[in-house]
Amino acid sequence: MKKLVITAIAIIIFISSIIVLLNFFANKADEKRYKEINESAKEAALWYLKASNEIDVEREGIEENYIPFSFLISQGYLKRKDIVDINNINNCDGYITYKIENKEVTCINTFIKCKNYETENYKDNTVEQFTCK
Repeated sequence: MKKLVITAIAIIIFISSIIVLLNFFANKADEKRYKEINESAKEAALWYLKASNEIDVEREGIEENYIPFSFLISQGYLKRKDIVDINNINNCDGYITYKIENKEVTCINTFIKCKNYETENYKDNTVEQFTCK
C-alpha cells in the first residue's frame, strides 16, 4: 500500500512538471508572436512615415501622432498576415503613436490588442497622447 501511494505521488509530480513545462514553452511562443506583431507594425509605420514625407512636415512644438493598423493595411504598408494572432485565425488590432522632432521620428510606440493579449495602456478608439517609452 505504501509503494502504491509513493508511486501515485511520483506520477502526480511528474505529470504536474510536464504541464508546467508545456505552459512555460507555450507562453514563450506567445511572447515571441506578439513581439513579431509589434516589430511588423513598427516597421510599417516607419515605412509609411518616410514614404509619405510625413517626417518633413513642420510641426509646432512636440506633437505625438497616431496611425491605426487598419490605415497601414489599407495603404499597403502592413499585411494582415503580419498581425495574425497566435491562434492563426484572428487578426490583432492596434495602433502606433509617434513623435517627430527636427524632421526625425524620435519616439514610436506600438499598442496591440488581440483575443487574449493587450498591450499596457491600450485604449479602444481613442487618439490620446501617450508618453514615449
